[in-house]
Amino acid sequence: MHKDQLRPLLVWTDAHRTQGAFAFVAVYILCTVLFVPGLLLSLGGGAIFGLLLGTLLVWIGACIGAILAFLLGRSLLRDYVAARVCQYPKWLAVEHAIQEEGWQIAVLLRLAPVVPFNALNYILGLTNLPLPQYAWSTAAGILPGTLMFVYFGSIASITSGEAGPSRTVAIASLVVSDQGPGESAVEQEQDTI
Repeated sequence: MHKDQLRPLLVWTDAHRTQGAFAFVAVYILCTVLFVPGLLLSLGGGAIFGLLLGTLLVWIGACIGAILAFLLGRSLLRDYVAARVCQYPKWLAVEHAIQEEGWQIAVLLRLAPVVPFNALNYILGLTNLPLPQYAWSTAAGILPGTLMFVYFGSIASITSGEAGPSRTVAIASLVVSDQGPGESAVEQEQDTI
């Protein structure tokens, strides 16, 4: 999601807090499934909803989106994901580690974001990791990062003299603009899978 598309959504969400919370979670779910990095949304969630509610909403959206992507990677998109991933020796090591250690490896992969969040959702769908273990290991593993990014968004909102969402989107745009020459965060994430 481009910052220019995100700004009106965050401004609307800020103006319509109750409906905005539901819309925010729905958009976060959709972005997770569609490989759109969630940094801007996480920062925006902190700016609009504050640390506690923002963390809860981002976490819910990310968890539901991750589960949907996992299920897609395990079913409808399995062949596509396998063709893109299985050619790499590191994938075989991850698959073997998950067969041996299961959810512990899934938590570690979430805590040390070696593989981008959205790509990992689909990739883990190729493993024998049961859905309940995937769900709770993802929920636990993403919580520290979620809390951190929402916190940054809430601080950007508090310290700015303007309304939270616009200021936060501007700050977040600067953070994510350094993705490499000519390559967006979405392109980097899609290249991973």
